[in-house]
Amino acid sequence: MGWLNENSRIYCATGFSGKGFKMATGYGHIAAHEALGKQTIEGLDFVRPDRFKTR
Repeated sequence: MGWLNENSRIYCATGFSGKGFKMATGYGHIAAHEALGKQTIEGLDFVRPDRFKTR
């Protein structure tokens, strides 16, 4: 959940099923605020697209 890269206009978010379904509205709220540039949430590195980058 986050911008594809630092210069991207594409914001990525994922869907949920099973046990994660109950958290979907919270993640949707966070995604909407970040995509609109209103707020960035700390502590979500485990769901960011850049976690797959090799350093």
